Amino acid sequence: MNNKDRHLLNKRDAVIVAVLLLLSLCGLLLPKGQHGSYAVITFGSGSSARVSLSEDGSYTFPESPGMVFTVSGGAIAVTESGCGDLTCVRTGSISSPGEAIVCVPGQTAVTVEGEESGDSLDVVLQ
Repeated sequence: MNNKDRHLLNKRDAVIVAVLLLLSLCGLLLPKGQHGSYAVITFGSGSSARVSLSEDGSYTFPESPGMVFTVSGGAIAVTESGCGDLTCVRTGSISSPGEAIVCVPGQTAVTVEGEESGDSLDVVLQ
């Protein structure tokens, strides 16, 4: 075996590696599935509000005093709350259909609804 045969990568191997790296990067840049198209905020009084996730903004409702709902980048979060434990704020943002934020002291629930992506879970068993 001479030095010519000891090359780690020949031109063909380098092209294959470059193509695989480009495909990997494309996979990272593509969207990760369909986000929900809207959120439904349900209040303890039985009333509800529907908020589009395609328009960024902050929302307040008289049915949930002290709570601020913020839509950003196709996701919704409770960013302020007057409840004592702030579990709803610590939940963070949600964007996929079926996800929810619940504030028990504030008697408010936020659920994402809309078209589900093909790679979403069907069932979760515990």
